[in-house]
Amino acid sequence: MSVLIDDSDPLVQYNSPGGWIVTGVVHEFELTTHASATPGDTAALAFDGTSISVYGSIAESAGQSRLNFSIDGVMVGSYQAPEVDHAIHNLLFWTSPVLKEASHQLVITVDQDSSTDSLDRSIFLDYFIYNTTSAAGKTVLLDDNDASLAYSPDWQANTDSDSSLQGTEHVSTSAGAWVSLSFEGTQISLFGPSGQKGLQVSVVIDGSDSQSGVITQSQNQNQLFTSPVLPFGHHTMNVTLLTGGSTAIDYFLVASNLGPPASYGAQKSVSSSLAPLGL
Repeated sequence: MSVLIDDSDPLVQYNSPGGWIVTGVVHEFELTTHASATPGDTAALAFDGTSISVYGSIAESAGQSRLNFSIDGVMVGSYQAPEVDHAIHNLLFWTSPVLKEASHQLVITVDQDSSTDSLDRSIFLDYFIYNTTSAAGKTVLLDDNDASLAYSPDWQANTDSDSSLQGTEHVSTSAGAWVSLSFEGTQISLFGPSGQKGLQVSVVIDGSDSQSGVITQSQNQNQLFTSPVLPFGHHTMNVTLLTGGSTAIDYFLVASNLGPPASYGAQKSVSSSLAPLGL
């Protein structure tokens, strides 16, 4: 199971408040990123799991910036910003080796090319995804390419999307196209890529017609639909497009408790609305 952590989550500890800045654009998760131009600045995250990946954005740069990654005090990798002529978002910076299922600490250290005397903020931390065998009390990520999702033949996978989580999305232009999945938890939310307009879908949970109508996408976090609170356990969900037009699915978030809706965090929960057809 995968757990998604935003760069602004309190679990992420930044050692130099003066060196790190918070910024963000619409293509970035939760509209926030962290960046520093001070060599030696660190960001630390404790997690229980078997691996962790770091995603972010890079700005137009000369490839001077570098991030070093250590797990439990041992340096295990680095990311050197490439030379690019435009900003890139939802970019995988680094994935850890497979770890023993246990508590670990990831530390990211800002570094620079030894041939340069100054450092620009050109690498922006956006989010972390770690794998774990226990999702108790956590919000689980089901990305659009997760093996638990089944698509009708009318969908195409896009693996090079600048505006989608992990750079992937599934797109369809066909009425009747559907995606189905099973999940364990108490609530589920569906998200689309940034910039997508409202769409007409039916949503069926556990065989019951839950919602059918026009989903109005919120301006932040791209949340399309949130289910009612469900009894904890195994559930099924089917989403069917009612009309044509280009529609993209990015990811689902599953909550495993009776807390706030399955948006990323309670402090940043966003609203979505579903209007009846014909309104």
